Amino acid sequence: MPMLERSYVVSGTHDWTDTGIMMKEGDVFEITAEGMIAWKREGREKCNPDGALPYTRWGNKPLSDIPTGALIARIGLDPKESFLVGSGRKIIAYKSGKLYLGINDDNTSDNDGEFRVWIKKVSGN
Repeated sequence: MPMLERSYVVSGTHDWTDTGIMMKEGDVFEITAEGMIAWKREGREKCNPDGALPYTRWGNKPLSDIPTGALIARIGLDPKESFLVGSGRKIIAYKSGKLYLGINDDNTSDNDGEFRVWIKKVSGN
């Protein structure tokens, strides 16, 4: 039985969403996501949580090598410690701190849509 399972709506128009989940180093979580965002409303450029694959190395995104619009996360406040979640990933907390979910985009003000995200703690303190 999972110790914790929560769902979130991550808006394409927000850089970061505070999940309120405090992770402890070594905790193991499974994160899954679905949905669609428009990462550039004017051009109707859409993507799922894995991001828009041909669009990687441009702009000032938190993760320059990861597709624009992809679902990302970080533990704590430093965006330089962001990592790809995409449509699903198991993570082991590399440090203790609060979990944030984000959109890999340097301009979320021209976005639309949302991802639905489920977070399940599978082991830890």
